Amino acid sequence: MIELLEEELRSFSRQSSKGNQLKGCKDGKWYKADYAGYEGLAEYVISALLKFSFTKKDVEKILKAADKYGSEVIERVRDVIYEQMRRYLYLF
Repeated sequence: MIELLEEELRSFSRQSSKGNQLKGCKDGKWYKADYAGYEGLAEYVISALLKFSFTKKDVEKILKAADKYGSEVIERVRDVIYEQMRRYLYLF
């Protein structure tokens, strides 16, 4: 169980289907209140299933085959994907 301090809690105007679920950020990771007792585990399992399994080599192979697009578009897509891979390194 993660304990969040008052200053780590956040409130958002956008609500889920169950209302405005309390959220907090600690050490760069986001957490939500687990009101039903199973939500945390369910999200943990889904996160594990959604881990990305591609590498930069795979990205380069796909982009090389995307010859319908100009080099500017390909470079921008490469930059965006690599930035996301860097930002969310724990998923790769």
